Amino acid sequence: MFYLNNLFEMLIVKKNQTNYLVVTVSQNATISNPEWLFSFTHIFSKQRVTFLPTDISTHSSRYDEFVFQEGTGVGEVNFLFEGLWTYGVYEQPAGSGNLNPALSSGLIESGQAYVIMPTGNTTNDSYISYISNN
Repeated sequence: MFYLNNLFEMLIVKKNQTNYLVVTVSQNATISNPEWLFSFTHIFSKQRVTFLPTDISTHSSRYDEFVFQEGTGVGEVNFLFEGLWTYGVYEQPAGSGNLNPALSSGLIESGQAYVIMPTGNTTNDSYISYISNN
């Protein structure tokens, strides 16, 4: 019998506020000093949201941290729907400004994200993080 330990991560995006996303992309980069393109696709509507978040990583040899503002204002990223999204992080030459994943240098990481609308009754523990042993 073969068991595969699989760590499943899900990104959490909160509407109408500053979001911090932690991923591990630098350690798998194939070009030096890349720009990171994030692409999210809603699982039902297939709406796609692509953007270039600000890289605020301080230990990119271990993990990468990005920040962006979700909302409808200038310079903000708007996720129209709450719920489950798939995401991909693509590398591309620094300064390209490209927002089309097909024109990037390649997919480095993918997974799922959950978009929630925090309210006065919503706390940071509105979801449960669980890591299975198997």
